[in-house]
Formats: sequence, structure tokens, C-alpha cells
Amino acid sequence: MLFRKQEINSLDFTGTEHLDVEGWETWCESMQLSHLHQWLLPQLVAWYGSWTLVLDENSNYDCLATVKLNCSDPKSRAFYMLSRVKRSLLVSQQTKTPDYASLTPLILMGLKRMQGINYETFRNSTGLQYLLEPRLLDALVLTTEDLEVCNSLGSNRLLEIQKQGLTTKTGKTAGSIKPARSTWSLTGIQDTEIAHLPKLTQTILTQCWLAHPELRTPYMILDLQNWDSMPQPLVTNDIFKAVQTQPKQELAEILPWNL
Repeated sequence: MLFRKQEINSLDFTGTEHLDVEGWETWCESMQLSHLHQWLLPQLVAWYGSWTLVLDENSNYDCLATVKLNCSDPKSRAFYMLSRVKRSLLVSQQTKTPDYASLTPLILMGLKRMQGINYETFRNSTGLQYLLEPRLLDALVLTTEDLEVCNSLGSNRLLEIQKQGLTTKTGKTAGSIKPARSTWSLTGIQDTEIAHLPKLTQTILTQCWLAHPELRTPYMILDLQNWDSMPQPLVTNDIFKAVQTQPKQELAEILPWNL
């Protein structure tokens, strides 16, 4: 990556103007952007936080119109596209940099940090898929029935599922339990109430990986019922940092400025 100084406006995005998300992911990997995460991500989040928001006719946020308003030139569009790629391409070791890892919505984080706008105010927004990263959108935007199932599971049951999903089933280490803090997804839980949910949803519910109370940060979304709430740890004796929803929206395949 060519840059004159540690400032996002010095990044050289030559040749990226017509890339789709897959192309951007290849580009980010080739440029090794994850090596720049210490200064790149805080500055990107601050830029997202400077956006002017657009309301629809129902006084909800119009996410597509918001993106189009704030991303009207190649440089701003490039900054936006960095929010669409897999977070691992921007933060290589997410458990070591959880503040900007996969459970934190970068654009919404900027708006919350800079303008005090709660995540929950976006839940019923038009075109939410243009602000929330695809994997996080998939994990959070559930049907009413699935939210009810999630809400009905107490901490004891979630711990049972967690243990089942962390237990090694085969091989020399069969019966051993993988650490919840470093295991990003559960396996072997096909017979549980959450088997049909996205992997990242399962991770959030059972407080594994980034959702583990030792790694959680204030800007993560960890409560499916209230995106601004911080759930109680499933294991209460550890020392940790202390609705109605619409159907899942189809992921956007067309870049906002082409609509």
C-alpha cells in the first residue's frame, strides 16, 4: 500500500473504481490493509460518524439514500467499500483488536460515537443492508419467531449448548473442550434450538469468541433484542467487563450509487 502518511486521505485507491465487493476483498488482501488497522480503522470510523443521515417518509433512516449522499466521489466510495469487506481483511487478529472486529458495525459505530445515535434506531430502517456489514446483518436481522426462540433460552441452556458446541467429537482429543474465548463457531449442535441460526448468531448467543465477556467492547452488538444493550455474562462468577423486527433483508448486490 502506498501512502504518504498515516492518514486515510493519503491512501492510493487507483484502479479500484469499478471493483465489486469480491474485487475489493482481493485488493485489500493484496495491499495488506490489516497491517494498517491501528490508525486506519479509527479514522474510517470517525469519517463514517461525520455522515449526514437521510430520513424516509416515515421518519426512519433511509440507508441507501444516506450512502448515496455521503459517497458521491471516488475517494468517499472507496472509504465506504472498506466497510463491506470481510473484517479479517482489515483486522488480522480480531481477538487482539476486538474494538473494530466483526461484531462491531463500523458505520453505525461512527454514528453512535460521533453523533450519539443508538443502534436500535436503525433496526427498522429502509435499506439497512447498505449500512450493516453482510455477515452482521445476517446474524442480527432475524424473524420474530427466531427472536422469540432466542429470548426463551436461559443462561443454563445456552451454557449447555456452548459446551456441546465446544466439545471435540472425534480424534485423539475427543471429549476435550475448546476455549470459548478463542473459538469463533460451534460445531455439532444440530439437535439444539439454535441449530438453524447463522453461525455468528450462535456465537453471539453463547458468548464465544468476540462475544466472550472478556473480549466484549461497548460498541459491539451482543443483544439480539436490543442492539445497544450489553447482556449479562452467562457465567456470572467470572470477572468481566461489566420488538418487533422486519424479515431479513436481501443483501445488496448492486453498489448504492448505481441504484
